[in-house]
Amino acid sequence: MTVSAACIHQLKRELLADCHRIADDLGCDLEGEMIRRDLCSPRQASFAMQGDVPRVSLARLLDFTMELREAVWDRLAGMVDDYEPDHGAYDGDDDDGIPF
Repeated sequence: MTVSAACIHQLKRELLADCHRIADDLGCDLEGEMIRRDLCSPRQASFAMQGDVPRVSLARLLDFTMELREAVWDRLAGMVDDYEPDHGAYDGDDDDGIPF
């Protein structure tokens, strides 16, 4: 099975749109992140901000998207304390309400 160039281009466009949304959520400069992480050249990053798809492999763009998502998860993890429900003293299964 072969994947057409048009299909790959569309996937890249969707990943780039996802990167824009994630960068907005993080409040970071997507163009700067693309350059800092060596995803593309400053010129390509500038064109990407105007809607062009950068000339990078689909795998590299996917890795970049996942790195941005991990940054979101890291930020969210810092906002939520570990939730430990208080079940009181647990002495076994005698008090769980199950008759057997």
